[in-house]
Amino acid sequence: MNASHYPVLIHLSGINIVSYYAPTLFHDSLGMGQEQALFVGCFLQVWYIIASFLTWYMIDSVGRRRLFITMAIGMCVVLICEAITVAIDNKASGVAAVFFVFAFEACFTWGWMATVWVYPAEILPLKIRSKGAALAAAADFLGNFLVVEITPPALQNIGYKTYIIFAVFNIVAASIVWCFYPETSYLNLESVDLLFLPDEDQDQEIEAKRNFYQKALQWNVVPRARIAVNEAKQRKKAGFAEALGDIEPAQASIKISEPVHVEHKG
Repeated sequence: MNASHYPVLIHLSGINIVSYYAPTLFHDSLGMGQEQALFVGCFLQVWYIIASFLTWYMIDSVGRRRLFITMAIGMCVVLICEAITVAIDNKASGVAAVFFVFAFEACFTWGWMATVWVYPAEILPLKIRSKGAALAAAADFLGNFLVVEITPPALQNIGYKTYIIFAVFNIVAASIVWCFYPETSYLNLESVDLLFLPDEDQDQEIEAKRNFYQKALQWNVVPRARIAVNEAKQRKKAGFAEALGDIEPAQASIKISEPVHVEHKG
């Protein structure tokens, strides 16, 4: 469920208003000229790329859950401010509205954009990961389609109240993450599987995974070679002679000749 409705929450955040309809927003709601609206819209996409670089660091150092929750709340606050500035409808509020659009896109990039394909794949068990990833992709495109179709008539009929609706969706998204989304940073995929198991089943699953990897090591040459090297190093620490005793000597012998005494005739 988390993998399938997470992409839908992304589109309900209101990002499609900014990414698809930014020039329309600048032209119709803020009174910009057509060329100016297109120019600001292009610069907005450049800002979208620049802001994404910070996400590479935060996604693991801060953690998925913290980014989801804090940035969803941040997008909610920004959308409310955007609604207020659009409703006031003067030059100063228009400048503020442009600022809040850029702030919204930064919050979305830092919290939700970078994990759209990462988090669903992390929380899906290995047995259903391919099917679950396909379902998540389908949910992503379905959510995108619905929001894109709804947004233009919403902006035309209820205006700034559209931002309030998406602000509420962000609060709902933060609540869902708080209740149902586990933290997966610094966990390997096997550990993530255990997060969704009942306590009484976790020990059994851990034992099954341990047996699986022990059997896999028996047939995998590289891990066995590494284990042999490590054991040899440990034996070498215990004593150099003992380590050499485990190595079969080459089929050759080294003969040391006795010293030859040469008599000098006087």
